[in-house]
Amino acid sequence: MLALIGLSGCSGAADAAPTVGPTAGADESVEPADYEPTLPPYTSDVDLSAEDEAEVEELLLLIDEFVSYSSGIDDFNSQGIAKISPHLSEGLEEAYRNTVSDANEKGLQATGSLEIQGSAVWAFARDDYAHFGLCIEFDSWGLIDPDTGLTADGESLDGIRYQVAEIEAVSKETTWTLQNLRFDDESNECASIS
Repeated sequence: MLALIGLSGCSGAADAAPTVGPTAGADESVEPADYEPTLPPYTSDVDLSAEDEAEVEELLLLIDEFVSYSSGIDDFNSQGIAKISPHLSEGLEEAYRNTVSDANEKGLQATGSLEIQGSAVWAFARDDYAHFGLCIEFDSWGLIDPDTGLTADGESLDGIRYQVAEIEAVSKETTWTLQNLRFDDESNECASIS
């Protein structure tokens, strides 16, 4: 499965300059119209101050950006992952690179789309640690053979399914890094994310 992923200089202030999304360190080669940041709806299991909420929302925008870029394997997606790589753990970035390399070797292409339908803040300590649950919609998404339209296992990817994922973020010297992306059993169709 493709990897789905950090954040720097987030002061958490409401008037702070954007540190994620296409407005942060914009790359002229990436068309802003191709990625629109979307703050997924979220709930929180922890009490958040207004400052905490601003920082959580910056992280959720970064996670959305990571999910968007990691859902494909073309140049646009690879450039997007490279753009946010300072905010990705080595493991997340390596998983994405390995997926792209493997897909290219096998002549596969990405199809469909991924979208975060909801998220939950399971843990948050400002400038230290955050743990999020995500409800991800897989709309006919996956790697397919372009000639047959089937996966390497011979399956069709038609239809929509929902799956829970979780991701952590750690902060070192005001820089957030996303790490430890894990997916729940496919039978858990986001019941734990409301």
